[in-house]
Amino acid sequence: KGVNPNEPQKRAFFRYIELLWRKRFKLISSNLLYFLTNIPVILVTIAIYVLFTALMFTLSGTADTESWFGNAANADIFYISMVFIVVVFTSIPIFSVGPFQAGFTYLLKSFVKEEPVFLWTDFTTKSRSNKKLSIKVSIINGLIGFLLMLDTVVYLRISSDTTGIFS
Repeated sequence: KGVNPNEPQKRAFFRYIELLWRKRFKLISSNLLYFLTNIPVILVTIAIYVLFTALMFTLSGTADTESWFGNAANADIFYISMVFIVVVFTSIPIFSVGPFQAGFTYLLKSFVKEEPVFLWTDFTTKSRSNKKLSIKVSIINGLIGFLLMLDTVVYLRISSDTTGIFS
């Protein structure tokens, strides 16, 4: 009652804003759920950063950790490490745990299609049903990401004029 079936649809931008406003609390809750399930990925990212920094110091020949900023090479390593942190932490969704990514994607798809959603039950059932394929995709993404980071470390050290493997 009160809804005209022949009424023209609103423009896409206004439909988007309206949907965003109606689903704002569910979006906040689903983002919190997604963050909590990605805490292990954040911990792995921190471990990769520690390995990355150790590899940078080892390849540059400045493994003396007592005076990290004793020369310009150490300062360069620090700044490269900071760039690495920014890149990795902004790309955490690339490395996020597969089944949880699948569950979160299902929630967002349901929001857009304006289907009824029960956050926890839909998230867990879709995460479980897509477990095998999403874990395979996560492993592939993780390996490729690790290899790209390792390549970046090696190429930066080789191309450096002041320090490097061949100097």
